[in-house]
Amino acid sequence: MGRRQSQRPIAARHDERDNNSNFPSASLPMSSLLKVFGPIRLTLYLATLSLLPFAFLADNGAEAGWRATVSAVTPPLAVLMFFVLLLDALMNKLFAVDAHQGETTGPFGRRLWTSLGGAALILLAWGPFFLALLN
Repeated sequence: MGRRQSQRPIAARHDERDNNSNFPSASLPMSSLLKVFGPIRLTLYLATLSLLPFAFLADNGAEAGWRATVSAVTPPLAVLMFFVLLLDALMNKLFAVDAHQGETTGPFGRRLWTSLGGAALILLAWGPFFLALLN
């Protein structure tokens, strides 16, 4: 029986371990967050959350000072984070299909919906700023 498990793909064995833990996603301890999302993905989510307040400080007409820095640096970072989150969601969906988990449950589904939620937050927070640039 040990040989049969070792012949299965590593991703499939890892996903079975993650699916056996039935914990609510709203009250995850930090060690579980690191296990489910990983440190790089958590850093991506924290960077996304840190960009959201700057959407209300960005000013189209600022020419000098702190507001000009916020208006010149954070909008491109928000666009980059938006597309990185969408790429992360796409890759999680592809990994779920590859691991024969076509549905959006388990660790891949959790990562997929968290990335899509972060992209939606960026769109909601930064959308008015970019619409004002186009007008």
